[in-house]
Amino acid sequence: MEWVTTSAILARLNCTDDQFVWTTFCERFRYPLMAFCRRFGLSSADSEDVTQDVLLAFVDRYRQGAYQREKGRLSAWLFGIAYREIQNHRRRRGREAERRDPRGQYSSFWEAQPSSEEAAEVWDREWEQAILESCLKQVRHELQASTFRAFQLVVHEEKSPAEVARELGISRDAVYVAKHRVLKRLGELSRQFEALE
Repeated sequence: MEWVTTSAILARLNCTDDQFVWTTFCERFRYPLMAFCRRFGLSSADSEDVTQDVLLAFVDRYRQGAYQREKGRLSAWLFGIAYREIQNHRRRRGREAERRDPRGQYSSFWEAQPSSEEAAEVWDREWEQAILESCLKQVRHELQASTFRAFQLVVHEEKSPAEVARELGISRDAVYVAKHRVLKRLGELSRQFEALE
């Protein structure tokens, strides 16, 4: 599995027929967008639709030069697009619901639109989770299975290094080294995920 930095993805987004970069772009940003949509009450199908709308709007605006790195993080810009698309989608759906039931039976759902501050907090959590998941997937691919397993047992399953050493048949020092190697690589990958050169 080839690791592609976000900078490399964005640099190649201007090429309209690069299927690899489009697939990589969608894989990288789809997860946090879907989770974000679902957190605000959209169905799976609606979340898929909104996510596609966000990705297309992002690419269109990016190709027009709308993103300016000096004005903020890429994730904040993507959040702005996603938040507006969710609002637009909810308004459209709200109007459809009102046409079906003019008595306002659906009003409580449509009033539940979070403030931009609330939404930004949710977005930041989903974004961080997406970074972690993507980086963990890459680390698992890069390192030996035993190294990654030692890390999982210590960090995720909260076993002591002595327990992990016994379980895997390695030294306690090897467990510490495995944990250090995984954490170091996760740090490198997460910086590459967000860094724009």
